[in-house]
Amino acid sequence: NLARQPALTPDQERVTVEVAAALGLTDPRAPLRSRYDAVLVLGGLLRACLTRPMYASALEKEGHVFGEIVALGGFRHLAGNEIPLSGSLNVPARNEFEAMVHGVRIAFQISEQPDIELSSPHGEGNGDWAIATFRARPDVSVVAAPSSEPTRRRANSVDTYTWWANRHPT
Repeated sequence: NLARQPALTPDQERVTVEVAAALGLTDPRAPLRSRYDAVLVLGGLLRACLTRPMYASALEKEGHVFGEIVALGGFRHLAGNEIPLSGSLNVPARNEFEAMVHGVRIAFQISEQPDIELSSPHGEGNGDWAIATFRARPDVSVVAAPSSEPTRRRANSVDTYTWWANRHPT
């Protein structure tokens, strides 16, 4: 949402769409199984923090069984058009983690506020982490993972998957 739109030629646009289709990125695919040990819902921009948990909830309502549902994200602050969008959608969030907590609560109809475990009392730095859990749905949680290089950058997708996997019992 902060990047400039690229000026692609018609041939570049065509090739981009063809490659995306070849990679399976253009058509939704239903899950292959009816039961999974865990579903990892990756965060992202504000819209993703709302729609991705909704999709996991919809799959559950269709009869898919998940041992646990974990929404993964970080402490990336909302920016650009996310700020006015959060106001217009009534999403009380300053960052991706808070947006994911809100999205999970809406998607899974959880009225209670979560219990949140923090790595440090007011920390939202690149090396900090948080885990939000819900008493009404102990199988659902939201995680803000720390960066593997906190002095250089915020957490990325690899960091969130790796951090969750290292903390998760096998």
